[in-house]
Amino acid sequence: FRETGCENCPFFNMDQDHDRVVDCTTSNFAGIISCMEPTRSWSARWLRISRFVPGCYTLSVAEVLSEEMQ
Repeated sequence: FRETGCENCPFFNMDQDHDRVVDCTTSNFAGIISCMEPTRSWSARWLRISRFVPGCYTLSVAEVLSEEMQ
């Protein structure tokens, strides 16, 4: 992730600026969902992540991105 950036949000350019990984991620979250086939998953559709790449995602984040990142 640090080397290749985020496949779901390439506009953050985390692969080019490694400090952005720290700016755009947090350990302050609740719940995880693992989604192996997002396009076929009813829960991925319900959470609006059906277009994301397969992987693990948080259900709730307790922080806000800085205004610069927004």
